[in-house]
Amino acid sequence: MIRGGGRGGMGGMRGMRGGPYMHKKSFLPRHPFDLMLAEPAFPRAANAPDDTVLTNALLKRSQDLTPSAQEQTAISNLVTKVQGVLDGLVVAPGEFTKCQLDEVRQVGSFKKGTMMAGHNVADVVIILKSLPTKDCAEALGKKVEEEIQKSMKTEVVPKAEAISLEYTDKCFEISNSLAKVRCLIATVPQNVRKLDAEKHLEFKVVQSHLASIRHARWFEENAHHSTIKALPVNAAFRRIFQLLASGLFVPGSAGITDPCEVGHIRVHTSMSLVQQDECCMTAQTLVRVLGHGGYKHILGFVENTTVAKEMSVWDGVVVSPMEPAYEKPVEKKDGEEEEEDMECEGVMEEDNGE
Repeated sequence: MIRGGGRGGMGGMRGMRGGPYMHKKSFLPRHPFDLMLAEPAFPRAANAPDDTVLTNALLKRSQDLTPSAQEQTAISNLVTKVQGVLDGLVVAPGEFTKCQLDEVRQVGSFKKGTMMAGHNVADVVIILKSLPTKDCAEALGKKVEEEIQKSMKTEVVPKAEAISLEYTDKCFEISNSLAKVRCLIATVPQNVRKLDAEKHLEFKVVQSHLASIRHARWFEENAHHSTIKALPVNAAFRRIFQLLASGLFVPGSAGITDPCEVGHIRVHTSMSLVQQDECCMTAQTLVRVLGHGGYKHILGFVENTTVAKEMSVWDGVVVSPMEPAYEKPVEKKDGEEEEEDMECEGVMEEDNGE
């Protein structure tokens, strides 16, 4: 894939929006150049560089980003308490009739084991049998807080573990000073089409919560097996930048198909054209910085927030940041687009001898 004019079919006569002489082009996604897959056709002229220093730096950075034992214990304890109360409401709701719980699923980074230090937050999705009204989250949150408080009465609770309850437009949160559990509200799939914007949680919110369950399930089924062939960490790190720089996330690219959604949705289509271009040009700059040994600046060992935006020098080699390839079209005033359409139709009539 090449960044530049006409990329993704953005050029040409924008006013011509179909007609008797226009033929709809079929979309043929293209795979960007992948140096690793193309290695048989491009054999190395020299031995691969020694990446021991980069590998050690990546492992050190991974260790820095991994939650401490104290953080992991704190979040696990809080999740266990919240999950225990919610599971109890599924089996025996008792006098709680504000909503009916079907099941509770752990999702997100806590479930996947990808939590980062300093972000001690776990997510659980509560799937309701009933429709998720706007006030059911408040009632359910109060019930969970009440039951946890009861269970802690017989314990000596440090001040840091005293829990609190907060609400957002998407969920309720049970937290203490050490950790937080976000309880996301959803409903069984057959209820989704019955949602009323005035009475229930937003359709998009419920859909995103159900999607998080699919993501966690896919990750568990496809990314936890020891049989999965993984690249060495240094090779994987370089390949990410190489693929992004070669146009993995630009218009016309095959990109990455979301395995959790139907319809072969490519993940980069959720990005604007400006974002796609920025992703590509930033990676093109960083892959050159990395090639000249600037990994410490990319990994954050050296504080440098401008390495991808400003010119830098590496052992006498100047790396200049890439320039945007995409230019946002100028917004037309009322009437201008119609005039352009008429001009295009006139050109087509002349070409056909009319």
